[in-house]
Parts: sequence; structure tokens; C-alpha cells
Amino acid sequence: MAEAPLPRVAAPAVTTMPSADRSSFIVRALPLWLMLGCFLALSLVYNAVVPLGEGPDEGGHFDYVLFLARAGRLPVQARTPEQQSDVPGEGHQPPLAYL
Repeated sequence: MAEAPLPRVAAPAVTTMPSADRSSFIVRALPLWLMLGCFLALSLVYNAVVPLGEGPDEGGHFDYVLFLARAGRLPVQARTPEQQSDVPGEGHQPPLAYL
């Protein structure tokens, strides 16, 4: 018994972006790429100029991470000036940045 031939399926059409649309996309994306490039350049310069561990608030962030690792909980903030916070300085930071 002969099998029926399979129907032919047309190959999907390959579409390319017209050059006018492509140049419009590049012009619209250019400010984003410039901002990203400036951010990267400033980050690299800052990392080269400021020694590791010498940033203005780096010690506070390190203390926060150390508290999370040792206590296994979020730091408690002081409600009044007389009370002592678990992590003075950077203890108010949102925890997701450290996890």
C-alpha cells in the first residue's frame, strides 16, 4: 500500500528591518548606549582611584553583611536616639541588596 505524500509547507519568510527603521532604532537607542558607556567609564575610574575597603560607606555595608551572616536575621533599628541599632549607619538599607 503506497503512502500518501506529505503536503509541502512553505518555508518561513525571513524578514529584515528596512534601513530607515534600522537607522531610526539606532538614533533612538543612542542616548541609552551613551549613558551606559558613561556609567561604565565612571565606574572603572572610581574603582581604580578608590582603594578596596576605603570607600566612604564601605565599612558600614560590610558590617551589615557581617550582621546578616552571624545573626541570621535583619537588623533592628533604634526607635529613639538613646537606643542602639544593631548595625549603625547602614542598617536601614533594604536587605535584598545584600542577599
